Amino acid sequence: MTKSLFPGFDGLMSLSRREGVDVRPTLLRVLTDLYVQTRIHSDDEQRQFTELATRLIDQVDDATRAAVKAKLAIYPQTPVPVLQKLGLVAAQEGRRVPLAREIP
Repeated sequence: MTKSLFPGFDGLMSLSRREGVDVRPTLLRVLTDLYVQTRIHSDDEQRQFTELATRLIDQVDDATRAAVKAKLAIYPQTPVPVLQKLGLVAAQEGRRVPLAREIP
C-alpha cells in the first residue's frame, strides 16, 4: 500500500461525497499548492501528483486550470506529463523562453 502524498484530506474527501458539491477544483488547487511548497519529491510523490493532476486538469473550470497552470509553469520540478497536459513545454538549459503571444 502506498503512503498518501498529502495526509489530512479526510475532510475534503467527506465533503466530496455530498451530493451537489464539486471539490475537484479545490482539490487540484490544494494539491498544486502543496506540491510546489517542496523542492524535492520522491518518485512516489511525483507519480501520485502526476496521476491526480492529469486526471483533474480536464475536469475543472478554466479559472482553476489557469491558476494551476501559472503556478506549475514557474515551478522547476513540475512533472513533464503535467506540463504537457497544461500545454506547457519543459524548460531546457540554454533554450530561450518564448515571448508571450497575444490572445485573440
